[in-house]
Amino acid sequence: MAGLLSLMLSLIWISIRLEKIHAENPVLQLNLESVTKSSYSRFIQQLRTLAIVDGKMYEGVWMLPKPNNIENYIIVNISTLKGHSLIHIDVGINKNNLYVVGYREDSGRAHFFSGAPENAQYLFQGQVSKRYQIRFGSDYVSLEATAHVHRSILSPSFDKLRDQLLRVYALDVKNRNFDYYQANLVLLLTQIISEAARFKYVQSMVINDGPIPNYKLPVLENNWRTISRRFKNSVKKTIRPPLELSYPNNSRWEVTQVGQLKNDLGVLTYVE
Repeated sequence: MAGLLSLMLSLIWISIRLEKIHAENPVLQLNLESVTKSSYSRFIQQLRTLAIVDGKMYEGVWMLPKPNNIENYIIVNISTLKGHSLIHIDVGINKNNLYVVGYREDSGRAHFFSGAPENAQYLFQGQVSKRYQIRFGSDYVSLEATAHVHRSILSPSFDKLRDQLLRVYALDVKNRNFDYYQANLVLLLTQIISEAARFKYVQSMVINDGPIPNYKLPVLENNWRTISRRFKNSVKKTIRPPLELSYPNNSRWEVTQVGQLKNDLGVLTYVE
């Protein structure tokens, strides 16, 4: 009897926890058929606003709040036409760091990274018919290797995102090109959602089709934590030691003043 009572209490706790998870997940919309520069800019600003709640500002740039033990998520619903039908995917964004943890097609098929937080599996609870683990890592080394493309030549755009979404949507996971197509999709999702929220520079590249190749973009992204720490610890707007970054043509860019970099930043990651 005691064991049965314990099991029932555990199930009740899980049920309450799942309801709490769902109740706290705001949903943003991104329609690839009607997106414009202004609607995309509003979308990115909404994403930043949701992410920085309880955060602090340094030199005019918001820092994400200290991560908590209970990961909260933001759902981005992306829609586009496939033939005459409107299809959707829900993309799960970890509010603590803006990472993509997985996505769900409206058919009910969900895909998650193996390194996603444990409770991410409940993101689409009740709406998932099949669950798959993504067969490559969420880090850029793994993503770029599987997608056969480097971010310096990717040129993220809505047209490319639409094309990759249509390739992957409902595609048999046993298809020999599935991982390749999926990696390209996730890479574009990461640039157009996550990195654009982190960096206004990436946001502008999505909107304005920046130079190709562009070495500034991946160097900024790879140094988000370092940039955040130096920005937070700057004294009288001076950054010490200087940041060693890159211009788009891959020439050396030494950043010693907050003003050199401020306009490229969307949000800072949390650092002590």
